[in-house]
Amino acid sequence: MPNIVLWVEYELHEGKQKEFTEFLKDHAKHTLKDEPSCLRFEVTIPTTADGVKNPNVVVLNELYSGLEGIAAHQKSPRLAAMREKIAPWVKSRKATMCEVQ
Repeated sequence: MPNIVLWVEYELHEGKQKEFTEFLKDHAKHTLKDEPSCLRFEVTIPTTADGVKNPNVVVLNELYSGLEGIAAHQKSPRLAAMREKIAPWVKSRKATMCEVQ
C-alpha cells in the first residue's frame, strides 16, 4: 500500500502566523509521537526565491503509511481539539491528499 502525503495550506488572519505556527509545531510533535502511521509532519512557510516569507500562509506537509494512517489521524481526538483551537486564526484551508509514487 503506498504512502499518502497530506498537504494542507492555511491562509491566516493578519498577525496570526507566529502563534499558529508555534501551536502547530507542538501538534506535529505529538502526532509523530502518538500516531505510528505518521512518518513525517512538517510545518512550513512559503518563501520566495529571494527569501521573502508569506506572512499569512502556513503549509503542513504530512506523510502517512497508507490510507489507514490518514483515517486513524482523522479520528484522533487531538485533531478535533486542534481544529477548534485554530478556527479563530484561519481564514481558509485547502487540503490535498497525494499518493506517493
